[in-house]
Amino acid sequence: MNKYLSVLFLFLLFWGIYYIGSFSRIPFADCVGFVLSVEKEEWATVADATSHFLYVNTAILIKLLTGFNAIDASRFLVVTSGAATVTVIYLILKSLIKTEWVSLSTAIVFGFSFSFWRNAEIIEVYTYNTLWISLFFFSMIKVFSEDKKKYIIWSAFFLGVSLWVHIQNILLIPAFFIFLFYFRSEKKYFYPSLFIFVGLFSFLFILNILQGLSVSSVYSSSQGTWVEDSFKKTPSQYLRDFFVSLAYLIYNFNIFIFLELQELFYSLNPIKKCFTLFL
Repeated sequence: MNKYLSVLFLFLLFWGIYYIGSFSRIPFADCVGFVLSVEKEEWATVADATSHFLYVNTAILIKLLTGFNAIDASRFLVVTSGAATVTVIYLILKSLIKTEWVSLSTAIVFGFSFSFWRNAEIIEVYTYNTLWISLFFFSMIKVFSEDKKKYIIWSAFFLGVSLWVHIQNILLIPAFFIFLFYFRSEKKYFYPSLFIFVGLFSFLFILNILQGLSVSSVYSSSQGTWVEDSFKKTPSQYLRDFFVSLAYLIYNFNIFIFLELQELFYSLNPIKKCFTLFL
């Protein structure tokens, strides 16, 4: 199947599935707060751990441009982001593995994984966040697998923007710096990438400082100290978290995870730097 036809097929398939199964009522928890902000058109002006600056403001913008109500505007953003993420997953594997059926089947398995499917059908920030993260991964893969150096700059842009959606993406920064280190001799791309990322990251702090907030406000929250508390766990708690995460992977992908890991290790063998980076 032509790559572009596969992209269109995947997007329309999962957009339809996610839309049909999506919320007719608003679930509790964060969903209520998101919809209320969009309904009242309260633009996010502070970038902290729970404001999800870009997500809320994008939903409001969709509401204003389309005339949708708050629920439908949020629904459109979440469902579209979910379907788009599935297509980017396909493009990542297509660039890395080249085999059509493996790339297509992997994207489909991902799209039907329980946790992602569920979050693509409720008013949450996750699918919009995964879209930006998957674009970041896609850019790095293109540099390694196809030697397209312009994607070094795109990777910086996508990671920088993702920080405005969810601050937890700071955990990807070490991998990004390792990535830049690999291509430090590519001055034409190295310095613009570094400048773009540092700029986008710095603007988070500048935005809050201009409003009289502390530097730490970017990665903290007025709703509690759970962010700080996550760094105060015992080694046994971190170990438990690791196995819980592993259990979630198996729960979402069951037997497919073993098949895909086998294919992934085989395919990444000639691209050892890429493997180290993602590890």
